[in-house]
Amino acid sequence: MHPCYTCQGSIGGKPDSIAELRKPADPYRLECPDCDYKRHSTGRPAIILPLPTNRERRRAAAGKLDDPYWHIRMHHAQEYPDR
Repeated sequence: MHPCYTCQGSIGGKPDSIAELRKPADPYRLECPDCDYKRHSTGRPAIILPLPTNRERRRAAAGKLDDPYWHIRMHHAQEYPDR
């Protein structure tokens, strides 16, 4: 899976930590448990990734895009089309 969007660590959390995920992470999850907890405790809103540009869409169609969050960006584009 992709790394944590905030700290670039493991999406499941640090091994043997209290916050480590005990089941497989949701494929649309962006943050590890520690970063997710920090975001919620400080009242920051949920992360919504930027819309894909036309250039990025063309590169993805050609198989030349190396964005680990691409499938999540496409999901956010469908989920939040008017942002």
